[in-house]
Amino acid sequence: MTTSLLRRHVPHHAYAACLSIATAFFATGQIIGPVIGGVVVELYGLQFGVASSAIFMAIAAALAGLYGQQQRKSDSH
Repeated sequence: MTTSLLRRHVPHHAYAACLSIATAFFATGQIIGPVIGGVVVELYGLQFGVASSAIFMAIAAALAGLYGQQQRKSDSH
């Protein structure tokens, strides 16, 4: 998905640099997410940790859906 979005919105000459930056952000999230999740579980328990993860995933899904709707509207004009 990231590759597709970058190819669509980034000039060809900047694609490699933008892909590297996006990959770095993704990798940082892959490191920070489990660390924060572990701390939350340790402090508040497993049930709260799982519930908070579900809430964050729901927010991300809603934002992705809104982005998709925005793209469909801009493509139809």
